[in-house]
Amino acid sequence: MNESRQVRLPSSVGAGAGQPERQAADCGDKGGQDLGTVFHPWLVAMLDGLLLAGVLVSGWELAEAGSRSHWRWVFQGLGVLLPAVLVPLQRLGAVPVPWGVWAVALAGAWQWLPPWAGIGATIVSMGGWMGARDPNWAPAWHAWLGLVTLALMALLAAAVRATDRRVWSRWLWIAGYAMLVMVALAVSGLNGDSGLDSVRTAMVAVLVSGYVVHRARREAQMAEAQAHAMWDTLTGALTRWGFARWLETVPPAARISGCVVALDLDDFKVLNDTWGHAVGDRLLQEVVARLRAGIRQGDAVVRPGGDEFTVWMPGVPADRAPEQAERLHAAITAEPFVVGEEAFPLTVSVGWAAGPLATATAEAADAALLRAKRAGKDLVCGPEAQPRAAGPDPAAWLVTAADRLWRTWEQAAVLTDRN
Repeated sequence: MNESRQVRLPSSVGAGAGQPERQAADCGDKGGQDLGTVFHPWLVAMLDGLLLAGVLVSGWELAEAGSRSHWRWVFQGLGVLLPAVLVPLQRLGAVPVPWGVWAVALAGAWQWLPPWAGIGATIVSMGGWMGARDPNWAPAWHAWLGLVTLALMALLAAAVRATDRRVWSRWLWIAGYAMLVMVALAVSGLNGDSGLDSVRTAMVAVLVSGYVVHRARREAQMAEAQAHAMWDTLTGALTRWGFARWLETVPPAARISGCVVALDLDDFKVLNDTWGHAVGDRLLQEVVARLRAGIRQGDAVVRPGGDEFTVWMPGVPADRAPEQAERLHAAITAEPFVVGEEAFPLTVSVGWAAGPLATATAEAADAALLRAKRAGKDLVCGPEAQPRAAGPDPAAWLVTAADRLWRTWEQAAVLTDRN
């Protein structure tokens, strides 16, 4: 075992070509060695690669787990500094770390770190390469060649990272990453890596590549699940959970004052039962589209459920809140909604409240909406104010339904409940 370790130590980063020990390790059959002696160094090299891959993957997983907490900057910083862990492994002679392993580790880090952290990992990897190499085993030009090729690998890794990872292009990203790893293996020989170093690099490349691809698939599934939880799948409005996440992104100064508008479509259940859920779903989609067209980019449309919606507008002064509520009411009632060949003039009850973007303001808007519904619907009502009538006849949609029914009959008929 000691002999095999002595054979393996000279294969560390930057070992010069032509060394007798390296030739004996890489070309075992030339020295008249038996089969067991030939394969023993390669098996040890594979175990070295397994250990190096385990160090990298476990460090990345720790950084990923912490990146979802309030300490995400600290854990992302650990991800940046992770390549530095390879330096003591090399300098202490525990595990040789050839240039190819540095390149594969850098390529893997770029696939999940933010761009700024990827740049940091590149700098750390280049510094680690210089700190880990043994100048007695390699000429100076190997060091500069290693730095240049690591910089080129970082540029290629950044280009692969920029590839869109949605379903239609995920295979393109995987192919790009595979080519990146193959380039690292091909170039490793120019940086003084031996045959055993190639075995170590290949072992790390296979394991790290499997981890990177699996992690990309896991992140895509998580992003899809979060999108379903954040956005209503029918209308595209925010869900309750999505609203909570949106509120976290609003600057604290903008939450101090704002406007909350609560809207409830009048008699929508009857319309939905009369015309069918397909028409009702299309109308809900169009309602959200009109509401979004009537608000600013930083505002939010939330669908708590059914035919109810709330619009949250940060930074709106209290004296402008009635104007915002009137504008949203007009957006729904001014023009009929057209689905197919039919027009549906919807009405909506509106309640609004001004104040901090908090639960108390939302409850005040809901209370105003309830007063508008009780006062006759299709009304706009503010906090503790008399509702104001607005819009067309709330029963206008019944005229459309009746016209649709009578239009299909060639002769008029009277329906009774007599036998």
